[in-house]
Amino acid sequence: MIKGNTEKSDSKLSWVKTLSILLPFLSEHVFSIIVVILMMLIGAGIVIALGFGASQIVDSLPEEPALAAEYLDQALYITVAAIFVLAVLRFSQNYMLIKVASRVIEAIRCRVFNNISDQDLAYFDRQHSGDMQTRIVSDISVVGEFISSQIPINLSSFVRLCGGLIGAILVSAELTLAVLIAIPILFLPFFAVAQPLRNISKLVQTATSNVGVFAGESFRNVKIVQAYNKKAGEKKHFSKLCNFVVLHSLKRARLQYSMGAIINALAMIGASLLLWSSAKNIYVGEMSIGQLVSFGYFVFLIVTAASKFINSVSEMNSAVGSAEKIVDYLRLEKFAWPDQFDDFRGTGNIEFKSVYFSYPNRLYAEVLHGIDLVIESGTHVAIVGPSGAGKSTLLELLLRLYDLEKGKVSIGGIDVKEIDVEKLRSTIGFVPQKETLVSGTVLDNICYGVEKQENNEELARTAAQKVGLDEFILQLPDGYRTDLGEVGNRLSGGQKQRISLARALLRNPQVLLLDEANSALDVESDRYVANSIKKWAKSENSTVVTIAHRLETARHADLIVVMDGGVIVGKGKHADLLNDCAVYRNLFSETKATNNNLELEPA
Repeated sequence: MIKGNTEKSDSKLSWVKTLSILLPFLSEHVFSIIVVILMMLIGAGIVIALGFGASQIVDSLPEEPALAAEYLDQALYITVAAIFVLAVLRFSQNYMLIKVASRVIEAIRCRVFNNISDQDLAYFDRQHSGDMQTRIVSDISVVGEFISSQIPINLSSFVRLCGGLIGAILVSAELTLAVLIAIPILFLPFFAVAQPLRNISKLVQTATSNVGVFAGESFRNVKIVQAYNKKAGEKKHFSKLCNFVVLHSLKRARLQYSMGAIINALAMIGASLLLWSSAKNIYVGEMSIGQLVSFGYFVFLIVTAASKFINSVSEMNSAVGSAEKIVDYLRLEKFAWPDQFDDFRGTGNIEFKSVYFSYPNRLYAEVLHGIDLVIESGTHVAIVGPSGAGKSTLLELLLRLYDLEKGKVSIGGIDVKEIDVEKLRSTIGFVPQKETLVSGTVLDNICYGVEKQENNEELARTAAQKVGLDEFILQLPDGYRTDLGEVGNRLSGGQKQRISLARALLRNPQVLLLDEANSALDVESDRYVANSIKKWAKSENSTVVTIAHRLETARHADLIVVMDGGVIVGKGKHADLLNDCAVYRNLFSETKATNNNLELEPA
């Protein structure tokens, strides 16, 4: 089995092994499948009976016109009744199979989503979100189409093939043997194109995935696209990607339809030869006309069933091409977060001890080089430094989004590796650098981190008031019940960021992590929010760790930590760092150049 942190998987799975991984999803629907098979067997029995009934009608037709008419009327009634029963059986079995297929696809789609969700952040760093989205939506749909449409055809064709063979053997074992010898010839075109068809199907899925990925990226970056006049270039590249899909799809269609045409031609030639041989047997008295009609009927069943079955196999190759990509996700195991402490309060000093770290997808570039830092409980610590200094990485390690290979991160003397990961994160409020709104209402977003959202509007208002957002929210069309899907694009970056801040404060976390959470706020709003957070932290005795873009925010912290190049180059108060730390002094000079109101001495 593939672990969540394993990058490569066995991409050369055979179609048998691929389907064997998907088949267990059918195990919960065994009863329905058995019922379907029973209905198919009953239908096959009726089909065989109709074949022999045709022979009986022809050979036993009375010579007297009146009796013949009555005889034919009775035969018609029986035939119509049998056809009606067949129609009911076919509807019932097809509906049940589609129902089973829909549930199976639902289970596969949920399993894939759950398996991906259970991975650590390192896994997502190695994947492309657009590609994963395509797999969940497009590729699983291809497999679902095969299960809902082709499997019924395969089962029905197989049962009809068996029924036709049984009926043909009862009529003439000698001619049936000839049929059995001829049928394998029908498979020759399939064997010739099976592997190329599978390969082309994979190319079609990859090309389709590329279309979805590119479209998603283009839409997400629409402001940049338009600002740099790249609309024409984006359209041209998108058209090129779509053309790849068309070219590969047409190539696949040529293989599929040419194989189907050849198989149908071979089938018709074989049927013609068999009927020719049967007709000769009539003249020598070895077969009656009724037997010829019956045998022709059964041969027709055999040929059409075999043709549909083989054509369906080509569709199976397309489905397997998609299924092999899904299998990689189905074989993922839940990332095993080691832990010992599930009764964790989230209090106490935070300590980084000899921390070295490289991101899993960039092991060659070490981000942190021996960080030693103690953050006392109930204090406000600001971490500053130039871009790429490793500031955000410290917060990610504290949240245990990544696990350390070397060093230790602890809270209250307990290594975060020994704490239940969900319990750990439930005691931490986190506001990332980029605002992160989810689909839904304002209330949904603010209450995203709590279990019962429907009864928390008052709590949401309290949290929104702390960040100065309540008045603005009440002016929205439906207040806290306003759908952000409709107005999200009209919200400013600062308003979105305040919603994220309110979401974090609503949890009353023991530790609040702010990753440049005020970067989109103006100076006045920044001061208001900072003072609100300070009052809240003091009342709750919570620890606040801020990655500060503005030194005006950092200068009021209990401790300022200066980072550069993955190491700590200074710690202390604002005034002391101005004198003792060149990196901080440079940062201050840059900030002062853009903010003339920033005083040199601490307020």
